Formats: sequence, structure tokens, C-alpha cells
Amino acid sequence: MSSLTLDEGLFEVTDPRRGPTAAVVAIWVAWMVLAGFMMLNHEPWRDELQAWALARSVGNPFELIQYTRGEGHPPGWYLVLWPLARVAPGVMTLQVASLAMAGGAAWLIVRHLPVSLGVRALVIFSYFPLFELAIVARNYVLAYLLVVIALWLAHRPGTHPAFIAVTLLAAVGASITVAPLVVAMALALWGGKWFASPRRHPAQWRWVAAVPGVLLAAAIVVQPSRGNNPAVRLDDVAPVSLWTNMAAPVRALAPFSPLRVSFWGNPTVAGWGEWTPWLGLFVVVCVALAVRHSLSALTIWLVSSVGLVMLVTFADQGLPPRNVSAVWLGALAAVWVAAADRLAMPAAQRRPLPVPLMAGASLLLAAGLWAGIWAAWSDATTPFSAGDGAAQWVRQQTSDDIVILCAVSRPTCSSVAIRLNTPAYVSAALNSFTFVDWAPGWRQVLRPSDIAPNAQILAETTGREVFVVAPEFGYPVGCAAGWSPPRTITSERMRVCRGDQLVDMRP
Repeated sequence: MSSLTLDEGLFEVTDPRRGPTAAVVAIWVAWMVLAGFMMLNHEPWRDELQAWALARSVGNPFELIQYTRGEGHPPGWYLVLWPLARVAPGVMTLQVASLAMAGGAAWLIVRHLPVSLGVRALVIFSYFPLFELAIVARNYVLAYLLVVIALWLAHRPGTHPAFIAVTLLAAVGASITVAPLVVAMALALWGGKWFASPRRHPAQWRWVAAVPGVLLAAAIVVQPSRGNNPAVRLDDVAPVSLWTNMAAPVRALAPFSPLRVSFWGNPTVAGWGEWTPWLGLFVVVCVALAVRHSLSALTIWLVSSVGLVMLVTFADQGLPPRNVSAVWLGALAAVWVAAADRLAMPAAQRRPLPVPLMAGASLLLAAGLWAGIWAAWSDATTPFSAGDGAAQWVRQQTSDDIVILCAVSRPTCSSVAIRLNTPAYVSAALNSFTFVDWAPGWRQVLRPSDIAPNAQILAETTGREVFVVAPEFGYPVGCAAGWSPPRTITSERMRVCRGDQLVDMRP
């Protein structure tokens, strides 16, 4: 041991039940304080508001399920939000709910992940647990919590497999991106000598079959879609796109990003071009080698990482952080299971940890911590969109009831309407909406010459004052006076104009 250049104690497995409880509580409280500060300074993104507006606007859960068929996500997240929106419809409820779920997952990790306390702390302060799966209030935070609960249940003595299976299936009900991980965990826990570590024998194939079986049945029956296009297409997948998406593991486990005023799409390994898929493959191989002595962990990592690459390729979803977070979850699950298997061995039989493994783990933990700090700094200092500013300007202009007319982009103006709790229209001839419902006609765009007459008709038919919202590139022609965001705002720029100050530009 003395010949090692790194401290193996940092990476050795530990029974968390015997650790210092006061230190665990202190780390978790520090995480909650930082996450709470970030939440208070976080401007909700359009995707967050979309789900909240859906939950707040529909009358019952059955109607909610009907509308979520166009959202591209399973209904689990929306069904959780629906009763909360009945009790407290403010956006703060959404943010607190997300923080509570992420805080629960962070507690289970820092209290029960069987590695050293230092590693546990670095894990929960990294990018995904601190920001993308906590402060950004989307369905991925619920899937994250449920996967962590399943890992905790799987290592509690006497837990019936049914509880684990139901929790795993519920995770897929929140986000389809964790489906490969859920199948991998079923194989790793109950798959017998071909997929599971020896201490997890004998095989329990009824549970292995139940998990993918239910997933397949749900996919056939529900068929989640975005508009009229299927969410998963098996007929238009090129090998080149599969190889390109092999970048997912390196984007998830090495989330480098500079401290810059640019937030959308982080974290990205930018500027590496054609080398990025090779780096992703390198990460897959390295993690596989690191957990190879635990067959269960190896199964989880290979099936979840490769399966996620295939899933995002078939679904044509790209590699934003919200999608590659499932790779990070797969790595967390693999480490949890590998550490538990190692801890179950007599200390004398545990092989020393290789120095390259400890060095690689150190680099990944450092990258995650850096990205977490970067996200906290960026989100607290740089508004993500102009939505809050636009809504505040509208409130300052009038105390009367208002409606929103979407000049170009329906999703963009919907985010302003949601903040103002007022109906939005894509045309004076169409019904109002409070969320993007993907109904026929939602892609309709008003020509510049049609904006003023539609605003006038809308004001006459609704008896309300009309405000026109458009992206910066689609600013209404003929607006005598309006609002535009400061140049410091970096994403989703928009402009707003009073309907009574529009000039009719028809020839």
C-alpha cells in the first residue's frame, strides 16, 4: 500500500452505517443550502413551465394523460405535479417539489452509497445531482430519485423484489431515457450467473422478464409521440448516427464546460469534433474495466450506457444533458453495486485498487465538481431566458386583464403567458391555450402584415388588452413601442409589443 501514489482510502469501500452520522448530516445540509440558493436564483426554463402549466390547466388526471401524449414523455412527472398544482399553483411549488426530490436522492447517496464519505460528498456536489437533476425541475429528477430508491432497496436485507421492480418501472414512467438502465438493473439483480454477481444467485427470471415485459407492453399501448411523429423510429437509423451518439458517455461523465455566458446545452465536450465518439468509447471501456470484478456492476454499465446510445439514436433526440444524465445514473448504479459486492467480500480477499483506476476516478470526480460549481455560478448570475423580464414589463404596462398573441413562436410566447397566468393565442381565429398542447394549427405563424389586424380582432372579441410576443428575430413589424431584453441575456431572446401600438402594415 505504501507504494501507491494515490490515497486508496479515499476509494476503498465503506459500510455507511458505521460512518459518522454528524458528518453525513452536515454534508447533506450544506448541499441543501447551496441547492436552495440556486433554486431561488434560477429562472425556470420553458420546458419546466410547460409541464407545470399542463398540470395546472387540465381538469383531471385522465385529461392530463391525454395531453401528455404529445409531450414526448411518459405521464409520471405530470401526474405527480397535478395534485401539487391543485394545492399551490405558483411556480415556486414546482421548484420546491424538484428540490425536495433531489434532496431525498442526495440524502440516500450520502447516507447509503457504500464508498468513502469523501467520494459521496463529491458525487452529490457534481453537475447532475446539484443542477440538472435538482434545480432544473423536469421529469428527470423524479426518475433520478426512483432509481436511487431502487438501489437503496436492493441493498436492504429482506427487501422483496416486487418493491424494487415497481420502483424501477415507476422510474421509466417518469423518463423513458432510464429504460435501458432499468432493464440492466433487473438483469444485474436477478439474472443469475450470466448477468449477476455470484452472491446474488439464484436467478429470479420472473422478475427479469416482468420489467422489460411491462416496458414493452407500455410502449405498444401508449406510443408516446411528439406531434404526429413517433418518439422512436426503427426505420431511419444510420450507423453514422449511432457512432456520433457514442459521445454520450464522455459528455455525461466528463462534463467539462468553461465559465462563460452561455448556458444552453451544457455540459458539452466542445471542440473535439470527430474524436468525441472515440472518447465516449474509451470511457465505456475504462468504466467496464473498473467494475469488471462485479458481474452485476458490469452488466449495469454496459447495458445502460450502450442501450442509452441506441435509444437516443432511435428517438433522434441528440445529446443534451437531460438525455445523457441516464448515463451518469448508470455509472452511479454500477459503482453502488460494485462497491456493495466488494464490501461483501472478506477484507483479505479484496484486490488492491489499481493506481490508474484511482487516477481516473479522481479526474472524473474533479470534472463533476467543477461542472457543478460552474452551473451554480452561471445559473445564479445569468438569466437563461427573457421570459421573466418580458412578464414583468407587461405587468408594469397595465392593470387590466390581458391576453397574449404569439407573433412567431408559440412555445416562446407560451412561457410568458404561463408566467402571467393568462391565455395565449396563435391567431385570433383559434382557441386560446395556456400551454403548448400540440393541437392542429399550433405551428401556424402570423405573417407580419397579419399581426396588427389579428391583435385588433382579438381585443374586440375578448374585451382584453392584447400584448404581442415574438422571438427577437421575429419582432413584429410596425411596433411603435415595446420591450426587448438587455443584451446580457443569452438565450431565448424575445420582444413584446402592446397591441394598441401596432401599425397595420398591410399594403
